[in-house]
Amino acid sequence: MKTISNRQFIFILIIFVTSTADILLPSITVGVSGRDAWLSIIGAAIIGSIIIYIQAKLAVNFPGRFLPEYANTLLGPYLGTLLVILYLLFLVIIILGIISELMHITSTVFLRETPEIIFTLFIAMSAGYAVYLGIEVIARVVEFAFIPGILIRLGIIFLVFSDLEVQRFLPILEQGIAPVLQGTFRIIGWFGEGIIVLFLSHHVKEIGKIAGQMVMAIWFIAFLALLGSLTIGNFGPYLAAYITFPLFEMVRIVELGGIQGLDAVIMTFWYSATLFKVVVLLYIIVITLQNFTKQKNKNTYVIPLVLIFTVLPVSLFAEMSNTIEFLESTWPGFALTYELIIPTVLLLLTFINKNIRGETYNEGRN
Repeated sequence: MKTISNRQFIFILIIFVTSTADILLPSITVGVSGRDAWLSIIGAAIIGSIIIYIQAKLAVNFPGRFLPEYANTLLGPYLGTLLVILYLLFLVIIILGIISELMHITSTVFLRETPEIIFTLFIAMSAGYAVYLGIEVIARVVEFAFIPGILIRLGIIFLVFSDLEVQRFLPILEQGIAPVLQGTFRIIGWFGEGIIVLFLSHHVKEIGKIAGQMVMAIWFIAFLALLGSLTIGNFGPYLAAYITFPLFEMVRIVELGGIQGLDAVIMTFWYSATLFKVVVLLYIIVITLQNFTKQKNKNTYVIPLVLIFTVLPVSLFAEMSNTIEFLESTWPGFALTYELIIPTVLLLLTFINKNIRGETYNEGRN
């Protein structure tokens, strides 16, 4: 059912990517690229544009259908089923990592005495309720909150400009191009998260126009990420690399009319945006399971998944170091496999089937 506009989907994409990239991406990038982290972001945006375009073109070839529906068409029943299972595992791992990130940041920075299971229960239950309400409600909430959220983010960044020291970004390429490329590889997974288009394309009203719009969204995301790299100008490349949550520390130094504590404001918006990312992932998992099992009611899976995502983050990512290690070492290659390599293979198969074998893929839904 085509129930969300292209604008709503682009807003969803931007918040989906930036919500988690804002917090840990600066320290992860600076840790490798140093003062040239901003160059790594530009490199990631260039490669990300290609990845996003491939993902969008694959979705455009199957109007009214999403990946779990046409996987069997391209790969046959056995390989198609295997692919759907692998993507389910991929999505589950992402959502576990995000909930653990929320859990650790909340318990480390704000509510240090509260048991972590309380955080995960709140996150999972809130996401489950949003999924129960449906994608239309989710999209409308995002559309309503997007502009105020961006303006507040830009306003806070503007307030720290006076504390920036431009010389901390110099000299450029002091260690050569290798650290920049390493930094690009580490963060490219975030810029490929447009993979959600393969699971939400059947909801988008004008899917044929989405490719160019998604590429433009990636560059807007890159702009926001570049603003996040301003932590180098505040703390210097060495200190910024060792601060786990540099964005929060940067906001804490802001003083507006003698009032401090603006980190609570950015925390509120960041928490809401990251919770929204959990909502989108949970929704995708639910509808994929619904299609996989031919279940008529998607809400059958909501409560069991809420329980799973309450318990597993606490046991699998007990320490923040586990989350950071996963993002630095495992995530880049893992993400590229599902965000670039598999979609590229599927797009090539689609091209062969349509242009050599003469097959056509009619719209599956209205």
